[in-house]
Amino acid sequence: MLNDDIEFSHRELYAAISRYLPTLKELHETALRNTIYSRYEDEYIFSASVNYIAEKLGRKDKKNTGADISLLCLLKMIEKVDIEDEKIPDEYKAYIKRYQQKDERQRHINVYSLPAYTHDKLNECNEMAKAVKEKNLRKRHFTYESVMNAFDRETADRVFPQVKNKPVKSVDEYLLGVIRYLIDTNGYATQKTIENYYAENGKYFDEMKYIKQIPAIIQRLDLKKIKASKDLKEKYNILSAGYPNLLVKQGDV
Repeated sequence: MLNDDIEFSHRELYAAISRYLPTLKELHETALRNTIYSRYEDEYIFSASVNYIAEKLGRKDKKNTGADISLLCLLKMIEKVDIEDEKIPDEYKAYIKRYQQKDERQRHINVYSLPAYTHDKLNECNEMAKAVKEKNLRKRHFTYESVMNAFDRETADRVFPQVKNKPVKSVDEYLLGVIRYLIDTNGYATQKTIENYYAENGKYFDEMKYIKQIPAIIQRLDLKKIKASKDLKEKYNILSAGYPNLLVKQGDV
């Protein structure tokens, strides 16, 4: 399990997972109880449903637990395993399928691989944490589409093996055009200014579509998202209260 000094040895990783350590710890404890197969000397396979983990954490809603696990998987602290992977022995596949058929509630049981947290492994996870931060991905952004748009299909397949190769909609050209126009006109855009533009032009703003597509749009337009400061509000003549997140061109600030 993780040592307390990760807070100092791998700061970006610790900042990314600190709120989700209860979920990670429960996954480790579940692995200790349920591990029946070792693929390599330092990698162990175990199974559990999101419902089971949520119940062990005392949660009624499994949605947040599922999002926690997806984040930890993206960071490579844990891996989801495709049960049809040719590396998985047939007897283990048969065991999982019998278990799924035995209990209807466990139809969507997940199979995980738990790596050894060597120094090299933690370095790899730390670099992934930096990338997630740079791409401004948040836990509520964790869908197959948003992860693929922010990284690539290989990463999305790794985090969501149950929907591997899922078709993904191309970038919404209208949304992209609105963001480009606002930045060219004002030097920045925020979710609020985008919503206002839609309303002024009689268009419906789909927040979930925005959340899923903004990582791809940021890359395509070479933007970055930053928190407004007093100086930035003065620079862009922003009169609204608070300090919103700004979309600006790379190199402008």
